[in-house]
Amino acid sequence: MSGENYHLIIRRGPKPGQIYPLLAPTISIGRDPMSDIVLNDPEVSRFHAQLAQTDDGYEIQDMGSTNGTFVAGQRLGSEPVVLAPGEEVAFGSGLSLTYEVTGSGAEAATFIETAPKPETAVPDMSSPPPPAQNYTPPTPPQSAPPLVPAGDDAAAARKKKRNLTIIVVILVLLCCCCGFIAFMWYYGGDWLIEQIGGQLSLPVFQSMLLA
Repeated sequence: MSGENYHLIIRRGPKPGQIYPLLAPTISIGRDPMSDIVLNDPEVSRFHAQLAQTDDGYEIQDMGSTNGTFVAGQRLGSEPVVLAPGEEVAFGSGLSLTYEVTGSGAEAATFIETAPKPETAVPDMSSPPPPAQNYTPPTPPQSAPPLVPAGDDAAAARKKKRNLTIIVVILVLLCCCCGFIAFMWYYGGDWLIEQIGGQLSLPVFQSMLLA
């Protein structure tokens, strides 16, 4: 079988369709990162199994794994078993691979993902591009009107209030004076004379006030 290429393909497990080419005389399989074929599955032991190349292809041997190695549904013992093309190799119950043989010149890929790749959208150049719409430049913001200083208005308001206060005070004083004069004219003459101890009579005092 010289010139033939061998590989394992994941059929059930974390990465279905992934291909592991068998290129070395001895290949270790396990969960340990130092293994030649690393299988990140909880049922796979760190050093689960080992492949060895023979004249008839590869043989597989279980390395004392916890969940066992199965070939065609049969759990392996401590002795190696030669793999036949198309046989299923299972590690535990959750991960299985198929042993495949290809002819001379087959490409040995280190990783092949079977999931289809998204297609890149190609623009349609047959139809003309849509006409450009009329562009209307944005209207610049209008400047705010200048603020009028309020100093003159405030001064005018204060002046008006001051004048009004003066007028009110004058009116109050006039009212008081008029009231005092009226009181003294009709009722306060005798009282005032008695307070100052004068000898003037009311008629004489009134005549003096009127003089």
